[in-house]
Amino acid sequence: MIMTSQTRQDIDVCEEDSKTFYNYTVNSNIPNTVYYWYIDGIYYPGQTLSVDWSDFRPGTHTITVFGTAGGCRSLPMTYQVSIDECSTIYIPNAFTPNYDGINDTWYPIGTGWEWIEVMVFDRWGILIFEDKNIDGQWIGNFKGGEYYVQNDVYDYKVTWKGHKREPEIIYGHVTVVR
Repeated sequence: MIMTSQTRQDIDVCEEDSKTFYNYTVNSNIPNTVYYWYIDGIYYPGQTLSVDWSDFRPGTHTITVFGTAGGCRSLPMTYQVSIDECSTIYIPNAFTPNYDGINDTWYPIGTGWEWIEVMVFDRWGILIFEDKNIDGQWIGNFKGGEYYVQNDVYDYKVTWKGHKREPEIIYGHVTVVR
């Protein structure tokens, strides 16, 4: 049986146009060979294996296949498939820093970031908040001090880089409501 000369595959299920559906086939020179496919120890019947990897969690998955023919079993073949974590970002457009425990801080939300830089400006273009911490939070204060900004709409510039992505700059507005 020949599965492939390759024993590892990296799959990107995050990009909108990326291929996530794959077919795996083995060949045998012995007629009437029956194949047994396993992904991470779970049996998948059939002569070929068809997988939509977007249904699987990020990480390394193991495909194992063996065949039987004439009462004999082949040695198992293994194949590793690596699925990367998707990089996502969502930026809220408002928050209420009034210490009620609900929506008291503002910051982009997401997964798979390599780095991020967040800047918030007032209506005159003065930088009032800047942070490069992936877990950062803005509580509505002016330049990290004890003065808190008024209810208003503020501009932001978020520059971020996700796993296996080019850096991206996002401009928008966030409303402070107390």
